[in-house]
Amino acid sequence: HVHRRASIAAQLLFTPSVRREEIAHREAVERVIDLLDLQPYRETAIAGLPRGSVAAILAMALFNTTITQFVWIGGLAALPDMTRGAYLFFLKPVIAAALAVAFLGSLLSTLQIAAAVLICSIVGVEIAWPRLSARARSWASARSRR
Repeated sequence: HVHRRASIAAQLLFTPSVRREEIAHREAVERVIDLLDLQPYRETAIAGLPRGSVAAILAMALFNTTITQFVWIGGLAALPDMTRGAYLFFLKPVIAAALAVAFLGSLLSTLQIAAAVLICSIVGVEIAWPRLSARARSWASARSRR
């Protein structure tokens, strides 16, 4: 699993550290289940869910992953310089944090705020870099003429 820290061998042997990690992951899932009030559906197979619930799950899967990825990749492909547009990828966690604050009432820690400011600053410098470097070159050439 991508979020696991243990090696594949440790996971196959189900070592104590892997067990602790498994418990931590299950506790995180339990918090999400509690947050979304999904306790009544915990042991229900998807076939046993009401049709509206299945439709909602499929809509979330379609809109939150497939369509957004097509839009993201299409937007990057439409940029004149895709490498510069790729820096926008780093804004994803900042946008996710802002949405969590706006819609879920989450509070950001000082470290999270500092990270968001740092990410936005770096992306801002990247966006402004062509103008900044052009000014620096013109300033340097004007200075060398003196």
